[in-house]
Amino acid sequence: MGCRHSSLAGNHRLREHGYVPESVSGSERAVGHLLALYKINLKEGDGCHEIRRPPHETLDCTRLIAELDRLVMEFPNHKDVLMANAVLSYKAQRKEVAQLMLDRLLAQPGAHPEAAILRARIALEQGNVIGAVQLLERQAMLAPSNLDLRSALASAYYTQGDYERARNLLMTPGMANHDPPAHSYHLGLIAEAQEDWRAACDHYRRAVGFAPEFAPARARIIGLARYIPCAADR
Repeated sequence: MGCRHSSLAGNHRLREHGYVPESVSGSERAVGHLLALYKINLKEGDGCHEIRRPPHETLDCTRLIAELDRLVMEFPNHKDVLMANAVLSYKAQRKEVAQLMLDRLLAQPGAHPEAAILRARIALEQGNVIGAVQLLERQAMLAPSNLDLRSALASAYYTQGDYERARNLLMTPGMANHDPPAHSYHLGLIAEAQEDWRAACDHYRRAVGFAPEFAPARARIIGLARYIPCAADR
């Protein structure tokens, strides 16, 4: 099992481009093929969809999940398989399975930002804000330069009501350019929560400036009208 897993890791870059060498085993080729299909499904949005791509094949999300369940039994510690299973299970509303896969992955040594962010999202949906914050803080210590982790942790702080820590984290180097519309929007949410209406308006307007079709920011601007004059375009 250890040698087979090492071989899989060695072929990861090739699998990303849809090529699996003839020298690998049938099981390894199955992993590469299913992970490629998983990435196709991942691009289709939040739902678990059936994707028709004639004349080659139909990507049935339910079948893909079943195959990934089987591969988890064969490769119980394979990071890519665990993560793919977790993401598709979450999209298919199998959140308990997603949580199990993520916990198994996060138990492995090292930083796992993508897994931590999804696991924290599930924890927040379950009302476990403290658990989400603690998980993201641990992972942020292991991967301090990961901006997605920082953004997720700032959101968790905001949910917890710790607005100053959320704002301070969003103001750390690199965050402003990571996702400018979302960055400005989140700063607006924090300012609004602190009843700083003018700052909130300015942040939301900046978000709309970056992304004119950013509906959440436009909706918050409309909501601010009860407190101060605020318009997306002026």
